Amino acid sequence: MHPRILLALCALGLACAPAPDDDDDDGDVPLLGDDGADGTDGADGSDGSDGSDGTSGLTGSCDTGTEADLVLGVRVEDGSGACTVCEPRSLTLSAAVVNPCPEPLEMWTRSTCLYTTVELEGPYGEGMGMGVACGDAETLWTIPAEGSYEEVVWRSGLEPGEWTVAVQFDDPDRTTATATFEVYGSGGSDGGSD
Repeated sequence: MHPRILLALCALGLACAPAPDDDDDDGDVPLLGDDGADGTDGADGSDGSDGSDGTSGLTGSCDTGTEADLVLGVRVEDGSGACTVCEPRSLTLSAAVVNPCPEPLEMWTRSTCLYTTVELEGPYGEGMGMGVACGDAETLWTIPAEGSYEEVVWRSGLEPGEWTVAVQFDDPDRTTATATFEVYGSGGSDGGSD
C-alpha cells in the first residue's frame, strides 16, 4: 500500500492501532456487548476482580484461560464518559476486546486488522458502512490481564435519534458485536473519524 494512503487511513483511525489500554481501572467507559442489550451504564464499580474489565456490566469468566474467554464488544462514550444516551459532538465508538482473566491472553486475527467493517444504522433506517484496509498477514494480539484493548472505529457527531453500530472483528469466527445507543440534541455528522 502506498505510504500516503496508509498515512491518510491512519489519520482517520482506520488502519493504525493505538497503544493497548492496560489500565485496569478505567471504570468510566462502558463496553456494550454482543447485542448492546446488557442495560448497564458502566457505573458498576467493578475493578475487574469479578471477571469484568472494570468498565461495564459486560463480564466474562476465565473458564479456560484461553482465547475462548475473551469478550469482543463495542465501547460507546461522549465527552462526559460512558453513555447510552450520548452528546453528538464528542461521540466515540470503539471496537474492544476484554480479558476477564488474571493473566494476559492472546488472540489471532486473519489479517493485520482487529476488525474489518463497521456499519452504522440511524434513526430513519439510513445506514453507512466502512471497510478497513488490512494486510494479509495473520496477527497475534496480546490482551492485558483483567484489561482491554480497543481501537476507535468512529469519532464524530451523529444526527439525533437511536443508532446501532455493528463491528465485525477479524477473529477466526468473524465475530460481530453490536451496540444500540441514543444521540440527543442537534449534532450532524462532521465526516467520520478525525
